[in-house]
Amino acid sequence: MLSPLEDFASTAPFSWYAVPRSPAVFHLGMRRNPEDFRGISIVDQLQLAEFFVEEAASRKIIGPRFPVLIYGAGAAGVSAAMTAARLGVPATVREKSDAPFGPQARSGTRWLHPHQYSWPKPEWRNPEFEGLHARALAWKAGFAPEVAKQLSTQFDHAQRRYDITFAPNTAAASLPVRKAGWEKLPEPERRQLYLKRYQSFVAQEDPEQLFALYLICTGFGKERCSLPPHNGFPFWSTDPIPANDFGCGKKEPRILLSGGGDGAQQDLLRFAFGVPPLDVISNILVATEVTRRGRKWRQHMTAEVRRLQEIYDLHAVDANFDALVTSIPSEVWFWIKRAIQKMLRPEFVISSTIRFVFPRAYVPRCYPLNRILVLFLRRHILEETGADIFLSETSLDAQSIPIPPHSCAKSASECWGFPHRVQLDRLGSSESWDFDILVVRHGLFPL
Repeated sequence: MLSPLEDFASTAPFSWYAVPRSPAVFHLGMRRNPEDFRGISIVDQLQLAEFFVEEAASRKIIGPRFPVLIYGAGAAGVSAAMTAARLGVPATVREKSDAPFGPQARSGTRWLHPHQYSWPKPEWRNPEFEGLHARALAWKAGFAPEVAKQLSTQFDHAQRRYDITFAPNTAAASLPVRKAGWEKLPEPERRQLYLKRYQSFVAQEDPEQLFALYLICTGFGKERCSLPPHNGFPFWSTDPIPANDFGCGKKEPRILLSGGGDGAQQDLLRFAFGVPPLDVISNILVATEVTRRGRKWRQHMTAEVRRLQEIYDLHAVDANFDALVTSIPSEVWFWIKRAIQKMLRPEFVISSTIRFVFPRAYVPRCYPLNRILVLFLRRHILEETGADIFLSETSLDAQSIPIPPHSCAKSASECWGFPHRVQLDRLGSSESWDFDILVVRHGLFPL
């Protein structure tokens, strides 16, 4: 007969996060099933951690005499600690930096909205978020540092009110930094190294066995945002995209966005529009309300997007999303196109060369708001210029070549706006392209 902990660790969805051969250790950034689409937004992490801890408490795995040890003071880690404390479970949070929500606090150009990626569900217009039971973390829309301050303030209050121990500047000894080239190893060998990292986790981190549960909330992997020797801005950074001329001082910069996922799509929208994505879709929907046919199309689009989010055949999703945009009645598209044109940044209008590169035949499954707006933008540019910004089934060589007199240094700001040559491989042919701005969003190398 399985113990409560063994039963918990073997039952989906909790089994998705269970670390093999390491009893009581769960990694909330681990994606055991790559085909399973689970969001990684701040709200997604807050809700996952809250749900996870509540379930563990309800099964008596943790309790007043069975505390929890948490690594990482980001969205998931802080949410887990505050939820545990609210339920009477002592929680210890260890964080390698000196404060919680460090990446968001340093990202001055990212706009965050709690329900941005809920669209087209009804709550997408609500700028505020509350926890599952309105007692955990709550926050409202703002730039990332503002959101980090809101969440950090609540965490500070919780530490004074509940049994929460926060230990900053405390790294996990048994979670060493990966050695260079780790990601290039064959999958079986990489998996074995991954398992070895955790075999002694409990013995090293909790030799006296003071904790009943160990939650690793240190993220989803190592971000790939550069094309060596080129240095790129990480997703959570203050980048020059919102600046005039995109911060490169050129009137017609050549721009490459490589990746295709949510990060790359979000950055493409930031290059194009001067307002957040929810404002873009809101203005588009308002524009379509002027005609009866527009209102009918809006209802159809909302229903179809919701349906597509339930489909796990990625090729079918791609075909249907494309068809949803390309089949818009001309009368309705006129108003959408007009709304898009009004919102485009002047820098984007005069930017004659922008390419959106991704390796598959379709844009990877993403949050529907990003995807629908990117497809709107693609159609608009194609009709205006005759150029398709999409380069599907295209991969980049692992390295770029800085064009003299530029030579890459260690800072992303020193590479931004300076030309780099990249090799694009598409459908069996290879071609060199020069770009002034490289934005690399090749995802998070999985744990």
